[in-house]
Amino acid sequence: MKARDLPRFGKMLNVLKHHSVISKVLVDLGCNDGKLTMEMARLLRPEEIYCIDIDKNALNIARSRELKTYKADLSSNRSPIQDGSADLVTALEVIEHLVNPDNMLREAYRIRILRNHGYLLITTPNLASWVNRLVMLLGYQPYNCEISTEMSSLIYYHNSVVVINEIGKMTYDKLIDETNIYDTVVAHDYKIK
Repeated sequence: MKARDLPRFGKMLNVLKHHSVISKVLVDLGCNDGKLTMEMARLLRPEEIYCIDIDKNALNIARSRELKTYKADLSSNRSPIQDGSADLVTALEVIEHLVNPDNMLREAYRIRILRNHGYLLITTPNLASWVNRLVMLLGYQPYNCEISTEMSSLIYYHNSVVVINEIGKMTYDKLIDETNIYDTVVAHDYKIK
C-alpha cells in the first residue's frame, strides 16, 4: 500500500513537508506491518525508527523491513521507548481502535516519549462519515465517539448520575441497566433522545 492509496496519509505527508518537520527519531504507534512507516521514513530520513503494535505477525513483517519493533497494547502498556527521545510520534488510524486512548496520549505526548518541541501526529476516520451517520440514524451511538475513557461525560455522585454531555436513549438505558442507578440529572436542559 502506498501513500497515494490512502488520501489522509498523503495529506499527512504533505503536512510534514509543509512544516519542514525534521525527525531524527520517529516512533510509529500502531504501525501494523511498517509499510506506511517506511513511506514516512523515505520523506523524513530519520536516524532511528521504532514501531509499536499489538499484532505479533504484523511486527514480524515490520521487522523484516529492518524496523525496530516492540509489541505493546497502546491502551494499557507503558511504551518501551526512552523518555523524551522522539522528534515525531505518529498514530495513523489507531486511536479509534483503542479502549483507553488516554494511555497512548499520555505516553506519547503529555509525559513521556516526545521531546520538547516534538510533533505528535494523529489521523482518525471522520465521525461524520456515512457509516456513522447511518448508525446514528438507526439510533445507535457511533463507534468510539467518546473523547476519553478517563474523563467521562458522566459524573457520579453516590447513587445518582449527572449527564453533562449528550447521551442517546439506548446508551442511557444501557447505563441504567449496567449501573443500577436510577436517579439521573440531565445538565444543560438536554433531553434524553
